[in-house]
Amino acid sequence: MRSARLISVVLAAGVSVVAAGCSSGSSAPKATGTTPAASPSSSPGNSSKLDLQLSRMLLTSSQVAAIGTPVITRLYKGGNQVANQVTLDACNGHFASESKRVARIQVGYLAITGPLAGRQVASNEVVRYAPGGTIAAFSELQQVARNCPARVRFSKTEIQTNFVIQPSAPGLGSRQLTVTSLLHVQQQQLWSAAAYLYNGNLFDGVYVFGRTQAQALKAVRQLGRAAYQRMTSAAVAGGLTV
Repeated sequence: MRSARLISVVLAAGVSVVAAGCSSGSSAPKATGTTPAASPSSSPGNSSKLDLQLSRMLLTSSQVAAIGTPVITRLYKGGNQVANQVTLDACNGHFASESKRVARIQVGYLAITGPLAGRQVASNEVVRYAPGGTIAAFSELQQVARNCPARVRFSKTEIQTNFVIQPSAPGLGSRQLTVTSLLHVQQQQLWSAAAYLYNGNLFDGVYVFGRTQAQALKAVRQLGRAAYQRMTSAAVAGGLTV
């Protein structure tokens, strides 16, 4: 879920707000090893292998368009797989709960008009865990976030600073964690915000870039509220504890 992989793309695009999920990274990001950076490649509706419950959780194009531009939805390469795809890697932490994931979908939202046409402006990842998996994942995430180093180096040219755990917000559920950080890539910088949401055995992640911390935080909470509503509906339909 490392957002730094998309920073060079975002800066080159000159956008005010874009969101990136677990799979993040050239104008189309690509998945590599444990840093999932996938390119939106096909419509979710064209895949027979997508988990039905998880697909119902995905943000709609109209919901994402509310942050600024009309979009179309595309499935990431490897976006319906768990193997070789990472869900949690905040602060370069270790997350044993990754082994408890049983199904996953990652999609990107591409702008269809304006100066951002053809570029990804948002991403959404949804995951179902084995029983107890989200409890472990949320606990690990909280611990890693509380102990995040002041400076995290993802690579020779990618550094994270100013990591802050933001106050809980209404509409995001009882198991929520929202964080912001400043990402430095190739002598440029951009704010990142991430909303991690849990409900029953389900996880929903939304990740946003902004030119200011406030801008990124506002956008991720807006999309996060919509994501949590969809996750709640999917949990109820699936007979899971809300």
